[in-house]
Amino acid sequence: MINKNITITSLTKHTLESATSLRDKTFSHLKKHEKETLKASLDKSNYKKCFKQNELVDIEYFVMIDNDLEVVIGLTGIYTEITDTKDMCWLGWFCIDEGYRGQGLSKKLLDFSIEKARELNKSCLHLYTYDSKDYIPAIKLYEQYDFVVYDTDKKDIYYKLDLDTYYNINKFPVLNDIINELLTNISIDIKVLGIISYDVEDGIAILLKTNSVKENYKWKLYKTSYYGDVVIERLANGNIKIFFLLNKIKLIIDELEYVFKTQSSKLDIIINWADENNIPSDNFPRDRDILLAKKTLNLANMNLSYLPREIEVLTNLESLYISFNNLTSLPPELYNLNKLESLWLQGNKLTKLDGDIIKLTNIQFIQAYDNNINKVPDNIFSHKSLLAISLYYNDFSDEQIILENRKDKDNEIINFYPNNKGLNKEAHIKYIKNLMIEFFAVTKA
Repeated sequence: MINKNITITSLTKHTLESATSLRDKTFSHLKKHEKETLKASLDKSNYKKCFKQNELVDIEYFVMIDNDLEVVIGLTGIYTEITDTKDMCWLGWFCIDEGYRGQGLSKKLLDFSIEKARELNKSCLHLYTYDSKDYIPAIKLYEQYDFVVYDTDKKDIYYKLDLDTYYNINKFPVLNDIINELLTNISIDIKVLGIISYDVEDGIAILLKTNSVKENYKWKLYKTSYYGDVVIERLANGNIKIFFLLNKIKLIIDELEYVFKTQSSKLDIIINWADENNIPSDNFPRDRDILLAKKTLNLANMNLSYLPREIEVLTNLESLYISFNNLTSLPPELYNLNKLESLWLQGNKLTKLDGDIIKLTNIQFIQAYDNNINKVPDNIFSHKSLLAISLYYNDFSDEQIILENRKDKDNEIINFYPNNKGLNKEAHIKYIKNLMIEFFAVTKA
């Protein structure tokens, strides 16, 4: 049984020693430059040699903490290498303390890791492990999640998971039981791996990812006493579609809508997220009606490592403060907040602004300075509602953004930030229509 007082958060200097100890107990015979990766993730500028030796581009680690005992009990990481394609990333140093195994925590940590990879808009998660009896439980877990072997090198085994294909069937315990019972009753021998999509109209149509379908048919109609009439269709790619003709299995609908995000489930998830991150109720009300009505949400300085996709349920938000946290990316669903006028992102670890940001049809001000941003979408500069965007202290190169020289007398943004020390540095501004773009120290010192 999982301890409810267990959380997953970004690695910090405070948890570094415990995380290193856990890593070294789990993974032996590491080389010096491999051992340095945990420290390097917290101080890239002073560990350039480590990044080079490990052929790393980006790396971030997370720890699972037993808050009752204040100890690190799990470790995971997401990293990219120089030779990687842009759609892939790697799982790093994934492990659970031996005393906490067998409680479902490995699945919780792997679910978190997969979600982090999805947040980075990756479509494939890679990992490597070892052909050893010590790693058999981990290998079984990976294969349960449908990681597949694609290469071996002596005792190293390389796995990858397609993140775009489906939701793992483990996310649907009720539906999993129902489907297995149904298929057993009608004697179809297949393994259901996950759910690709579903539709509720005349009945419930569920597209399933399967390992194989031995039966030689395109579709069959089955009459069952409990499920009503069921059509099972075999698709050309080996997957199957199950169609419940009679829409009377409420458990299936409830679970599908929960995982595929209804407003009620989104509220449950986002409130749980607030609890796990110890966000004060003054900042994040737990009363659902008050939360849904909020126009301003202040989550600055909360040590947040990610923003849940379910943020999109707060449709009345006009101002969102998520500055000075540890965010490396923003969920695409954030851009569904059509009433949002100001977005405060400064002081995080963001590497880019997504093109979907133009979906914020009423956005006027974006504060994104002091991040690691090296790319902004061109379409943001012609956004009709946007009045000002601050991007100084980021990682732009002169080639990436063409700027006009700033003219102080015409620069209203100086009055907008009269006490900003960045104004004393080299600054550039480009006017497109009525948009003011603020770049100070275009490349970080």
